[in-house]
Amino acid sequence: MFRYNYLRDLIERLVEANDYPLQVELHPGAHCGPFRCQYCYGKEQVLSNGSLTLDEYKLLLDDLLASARVLPFIEMSGIASDPLTYPEITELVRLIKEKGFHFGIHTKGHFLNKELMELLNKEPTAGNFITISIDSASPEVYNRLHGISSAKSEVYDSTKEKVSILYSQKLMKDSRLQINLTYLLFRINSKEADIEKFIKTYQKSADILRFSVPQVPNIANSIDFLSENEVTQIFQKLERRENDKVQILNFRESSRNQNFEICWAQRFNATIDKAGNVFPCPQVALKNYMDLSWGNIKKQRFWDIWDSEKRNRMMSASVEDMKCRVCDRKDETINLELNKLMNKDRFILNKKTRRAREKDPRGNKHTAF
Repeated sequence: MFRYNYLRDLIERLVEANDYPLQVELHPGAHCGPFRCQYCYGKEQVLSNGSLTLDEYKLLLDDLLASARVLPFIEMSGIASDPLTYPEITELVRLIKEKGFHFGIHTKGHFLNKELMELLNKEPTAGNFITISIDSASPEVYNRLHGISSAKSEVYDSTKEKVSILYSQKLMKDSRLQINLTYLLFRINSKEADIEKFIKTYQKSADILRFSVPQVPNIANSIDFLSENEVTQIFQKLERRENDKVQILNFRESSRNQNFEICWAQRFNATIDKAGNVFPCPQVALKNYMDLSWGNIKKQRFWDIWDSEKRNRMMSASVEDMKCRVCDRKDETINLELNKLMNKDRFILNKKTRRAREKDPRGNKHTAF
């Protein structure tokens, strides 16, 4: 018997009506500096050659401003790279702020400099965050986890000092920048004494201390990962400490869950690698997956890429055809939950029913997917 599902129908309409990215992720960095993290998801992955200029980023941001219905959130991250290694990262962040975008930065924090720290805490700051991966309060363990060859503590000590300065500036300027420190749990750093030391060391240097388990890499070996039992025991202890500052990102299942056929997450995101190639998600923004690139903003305007025939085809392609079952946990969760809600047989995008965008100030008409 057919039962009309109001929620599913609403979700279908919302997804079909969406024709703009809710988030644009930038990967401007060229390398990771001294870091060779054992849990890196970018092992055996290759970055594309070339880098976007500041003027090219400015054109991208202007395009997003001109035609997006809602300003997308700008995320700055990287696969096998730290966004702060981009030579003009301070000017890029300044551009993003001046144009009114909310943004977030994921980094190891080592490449923070005085000018960038001051800019991050300069108004406007509401809606912006920086997440810094620390993972230990011990320089020795920090070096081992992050693959730093030197036995010295200079990288750890420098990063710790920068985190302290950044947070002190936030308090002094009454900034609303959210400063998060993350701690990925491995056997090497998950003793109760290790966790307590981290909380004690950094509780006055951040807004949130976030504990989680690492995502199982797509290709690299899972070295020093905790078992499900161990994770459960550690989280039970951490839950007693959980408050507004100490938080748990609870991914208890370390195995990959790939029980979906369609990538729904790509409808709401665009990721741009350092060379300007536009991809459907951050996990494939690499030379290894160039067949999934929609285009390059050095050669085309962003909205022409977004509305391209190739992107339209990929919206309804199965992940088996895309050959990209490398989702991160966020996108896997989105895909799994939408797969439960959506009626796959009915969900067919019909160009004729889609309202084409009006001409933008440049005179370009944006068509439907």
